[in-house]
Order: sequence, then C-alpha cells, then structure tokens
Amino acid sequence: MTLIAIAGDVHGDIALLYEKVVEIQAKIGAPIEAVFQVGDLHLYSDTSRIDSAVLRHGGAGEFPTWFREKRAIPIPTYAILGNHDDAELFYQYAGREIVPSLHLLSQGIVTSIKVGGVDVRIGVLGGNYSQKFFKTDPEKLPQGRKRHYTQAHIDSLINNKPFDILLTHEAPTGLVKRNDNDLGRLEITDLIERTQPQMAFFGHHHTHASDNIGKTVVTGLARIQNLGGLIVLAISKDGIFQLLRNS
Repeated sequence: MTLIAIAGDVHGDIALLYEKVVEIQAKIGAPIEAVFQVGDLHLYSDTSRIDSAVLRHGGAGEFPTWFREKRAIPIPTYAILGNHDDAELFYQYAGREIVPSLHLLSQGIVTSIKVGGVDVRIGVLGGNYSQKFFKTDPEKLPQGRKRHYTQAHIDSLINNKPFDILLTHEAPTGLVKRNDNDLGRLEITDLIERTQPQMAFFGHHHTHASDNIGKTVVTGLARIQNLGGLIVLAISKDGIFQLLRNS
C-alpha cells in the first residue's frame, strides 16, 4: 500500500504541517510518500503583498523565509491555489516547484503524479468563486483577481476526466452550513457529479465534514492546526483509495 496525506489550510504554519506528518508516520509505522494540500498555504515571497484578510489569519507566516532561502520541503508536496495565497506568485510557478519538493498544481488541469509506484490523477480547482469574474477567460482575469476559479477551469476538468482525486479550495453544497445557509458552491457539486472521482477534498471553511456525492466520497478539512486538518489515505496497487487515518 502507498500512503499519502491530504492537508487542510496551513495559513503559514508550514513547519507544523510536517511535524504532524512525521507524528502520524511514527504512529502508523510506515512512510507517507506525498502530501496534497488544499490551498491557503500562504504563498508569499515577502510581506509587502499581504492584505488585511491575510493579517487576520496570522500574516504571511513562514513561507517568505522558505522562499527566500529556497528551503527544501521534507516530503514531496503538491499544493493548489487558495484565496489567501499570492495568486500572481502562484501562477508564476504553477505546474512546477516553487521551492524544492513543493509543487504548485495548475488551475483546471488534471495532473498525473507517480506516488510510490502508483499513478494518481489529480483534478484541481483552487481559489474561490466570484460572480463577477466566473465567466471571464482565465487569461483575462485582472491583476488581483487571479485567485478566482472560472467556468473555463471547470469545463477543462470535465473535458479531461477521469481522475482519481479532486482538490478544491471551496466546498460543494451540502457539507458546510452557517446560520442555516449552505456555504457550498453548486458548480463544484455539478463538477463532482459529472466527473465522479473516487474522492474529493476541500478546505477554505476550516471545517471537518464528510458525505457522498454520487459515488464520490467528499471530505472537508479543518485547518492543519486542528483535529480533522490532516487525512491519510492508503492506495492499493490497483488504484483503490481508502481513508486510513484522520488527525
């Protein structure tokens, strides 16, 4: 079996993420081959571009130092775009490493990643929704608005199915509510219904939640600092994914 971890919003606490991964490896007694992260890692090259929303979540955190020093991530990690990441920086490095062993997964793209001898196909819809920009050509998103996903990103994923895992930053409908209001997005629910990956994971809402949409097991992750912020999956040689541990 190959083990991978799915991590919730980090908000700058990068060292804590890997401390938790190491702890889980010790408890399981087997290595985690890769980490997949659902956005809001706090990808900033320096503190000059952070806004008030990022400040409310603890500021830029540790990543500017890791970026400046090109410090290597201890376990191969694949991150998607969050609404509290520097989208301009993200797009500059999308599809490649931003620091050693930290890969940024491109918006609306299905990427095949070999993990422990198993090919894992990952669909990616990072960022958040904007009614104003949802129908915009991704190439024409204005500066400061590249943090939003678009209809074109969703169409690309549908046209390139199948994939094993869908990573989104925002939630589909039916899993996260506040004051009886569903915070999920219908277009993400539709994406899952039309592609039916084995599993789908989201962050953004800092809430651990789980349900099925059709055949897809959908899980929301808490912040990495909290219970439900890190999930371990086992992958069999025939490509079957199974939840192994929730921490």
